[in-house]
Amino acid sequence: MSEERCQGSTDTCTLTTSDRGDVVVVQLRGALDYTVVASVRDDLESALRRLRDRALVLDLAEVDFLDSTGISALIDTARTAGKVSENSEPLRLVVDHARAVTRPIEVAGLDGFFMLYDTLSDALAP
Repeated sequence: MSEERCQGSTDTCTLTTSDRGDVVVVQLRGALDYTVVASVRDDLESALRRLRDRALVLDLAEVDFLDSTGISALIDTARTAGKVSENSEPLRLVVDHARAVTRPIEVAGLDGFFMLYDTLSDALAP
Protein backbone atom coordinates (compact mmCIF):
# COMPACT_ATOMS: atom_id res chain seq x y z
CA MET A 1 0.00 0.00 0.00
CA SER A 2 1.29 3.45 -0.85
CA GLU A 3 0.07 6.84 0.32
CA GLU A 4 0.95 10.14 -1.33
CA ARG A 5 0.00 13.76 -1.11
CA CYS A 6 -1.52 14.97 -4.34
CA GLN A 7 0.86 17.55 -5.74
CA GLY A 8 -0.79 20.90 -6.41
CA SER A 9 -0.67 24.51 -5.42
CA THR A 10 -2.05 23.46 -2.04
CA ASP A 11 -2.01 20.19 -0.15
CA THR A 12 -5.70 19.44 -0.51
CA CYS A 13 -5.76 15.67 -0.93
CA THR A 14 -4.10 12.36 -0.20
CA LEU A 15 -4.21 9.28 -2.38
CA THR A 16 -3.69 5.70 -1.21
CA THR A 17 -3.21 2.79 -3.62
CA SER A 18 -3.41 -0.89 -2.69
CA ASP A 19 -3.71 -4.25 -4.44
CA ARG A 20 -6.58 -6.41 -3.20
CA GLY A 21 -6.64 -9.61 -5.20
CA ASP A 22 -8.63 -9.03 -8.36
CA VAL A 23 -8.84 -5.23 -7.91
CA VAL A 24 -6.58 -2.23 -7.50
CA VAL A 25 -8.04 0.17 -4.93
CA VAL A 26 -7.31 3.89 -5.02
CA GLN A 27 -8.69 5.86 -2.08
CA LEU A 28 -8.79 9.62 -2.40
CA ARG A 29 -9.32 12.03 0.50
CA GLY A 30 -9.86 15.77 0.24
CA ALA A 31 -10.59 17.86 -2.84
CA LEU A 32 -10.37 16.62 -6.42
CA ASP A 33 -10.03 19.92 -8.21
CA TYR A 34 -7.86 21.85 -10.65
CA THR A 35 -5.10 22.35 -8.07
CA VAL A 36 -4.35 18.62 -7.80
CA VAL A 37 -5.88 17.02 -10.89
CA ALA A 38 -2.58 16.69 -12.80
CA SER A 39 -1.00 14.76 -9.93
CA VAL A 40 -4.12 12.62 -9.45
CA ARG A 41 -4.18 11.82 -13.19
CA ASP A 42 -0.56 10.63 -12.97
CA ASP A 43 -1.37 8.40 -10.00
CA LEU A 44 -4.46 6.99 -11.72
CA GLU A 45 -2.45 6.25 -14.87
CA SER A 46 0.04 4.36 -12.73
CA ALA A 47 -2.80 2.31 -11.19
CA LEU A 48 -4.28 1.65 -14.64
CA ARG A 49 -0.99 0.17 -15.85
CA ARG A 50 -1.33 -2.51 -13.14
CA LEU A 51 -4.85 -3.68 -14.07
CA ARG A 52 -4.56 -6.37 -16.77
CA ASP A 53 -7.74 -8.39 -16.07
CA ARG A 54 -8.48 -6.65 -12.77
CA ALA A 55 -10.83 -3.79 -11.95
CA LEU A 56 -9.95 -0.36 -10.59
CA VAL A 57 -11.98 0.66 -7.55
CA LEU A 58 -11.78 4.39 -6.98
CA ASP A 59 -12.98 5.21 -3.46
CA LEU A 60 -14.26 8.79 -3.38
CA ALA A 61 -16.22 8.46 -0.12
CA GLU A 62 -13.89 10.93 1.61
CA VAL A 63 -13.71 13.45 -1.23
CA ASP A 64 -15.19 16.72 -0.03
CA PHE A 65 -15.05 18.66 -3.31
CA LEU A 66 -15.22 17.63 -6.98
CA ASP A 67 -14.97 20.13 -9.82
CA SER A 68 -15.19 19.78 -13.60
CA THR A 69 -11.49 18.96 -13.94
CA GLY A 70 -11.96 16.12 -11.46
CA ILE A 71 -14.97 14.84 -13.40
CA SER A 72 -12.92 14.99 -16.61
CA ALA A 73 -10.18 12.92 -14.95
CA LEU A 74 -12.80 10.34 -13.88
CA ILE A 75 -14.19 10.11 -17.42
CA ASP A 76 -10.71 9.66 -18.89
CA THR A 77 -9.91 7.01 -16.28
CA ALA A 78 -13.12 5.12 -17.09
CA ARG A 79 -12.35 5.16 -20.80
CA THR A 80 -8.77 4.00 -20.29
CA ALA A 81 -9.84 1.30 -17.81
CA GLY A 82 -12.24 -0.03 -20.42
CA LYS A 83 -9.38 -0.34 -22.90
CA VAL A 84 -6.70 -1.85 -20.66
CA SER A 85 -8.72 -4.19 -18.44
CA GLU A 86 -10.54 -7.31 -19.50
CA ASN A 87 -12.77 -7.05 -16.42
CA SER A 88 -16.51 -6.60 -17.10
CA GLU A 89 -16.61 -3.64 -14.68
CA PRO A 90 -13.17 -2.06 -15.17
CA LEU A 91 -13.89 1.06 -13.08
CA ARG A 92 -16.05 1.16 -9.95
CA LEU A 93 -16.60 4.38 -8.02
CA VAL A 94 -17.38 4.39 -4.30
CA VAL A 95 -19.32 7.57 -3.65
CA ASP A 96 -21.11 6.91 -0.35
CA HIS A 97 -23.72 9.23 -1.87
CA ALA A 98 -21.84 12.19 -0.42
CA ARG A 99 -23.31 15.28 -2.04
CA ALA A 100 -19.88 16.71 -2.76
CA VAL A 101 -19.28 13.87 -5.23
CA THR A 102 -22.67 12.63 -6.36
CA ARG A 103 -24.17 16.03 -7.10
CA PRO A 104 -21.59 17.05 -9.75
CA ILE A 105 -21.79 13.57 -11.30
CA GLU A 106 -25.60 13.77 -11.44
CA VAL A 107 -25.61 17.34 -12.80
CA ALA A 108 -23.21 16.25 -15.55
CA GLY A 109 -25.57 13.37 -16.38
CA LEU A 110 -22.88 10.79 -15.65
CA ASP A 111 -24.64 8.78 -12.94
CA GLY A 112 -25.59 6.25 -15.64
CA PHE A 113 -22.08 6.25 -17.14
CA PHE A 114 -20.18 5.31 -13.98
CA MET A 115 -20.67 2.16 -11.88
CA LEU A 116 -21.48 3.78 -8.50
CA TYR A 117 -21.30 1.95 -5.17
CA ASP A 118 -22.28 3.03 -1.66
CA THR A 119 -19.41 1.30 0.15
CA LEU A 120 -15.99 -0.11 -0.56
CA SER A 121 -17.28 -3.54 0.45
CA ASP A 122 -20.03 -3.32 -2.19
CA ALA A 123 -17.50 -2.31 -4.87
CA LEU A 124 -15.20 -5.19 -3.99
CA ALA A 125 -18.02 -7.77 -4.15
CA PRO A 126 -18.81 -8.04 -7.92
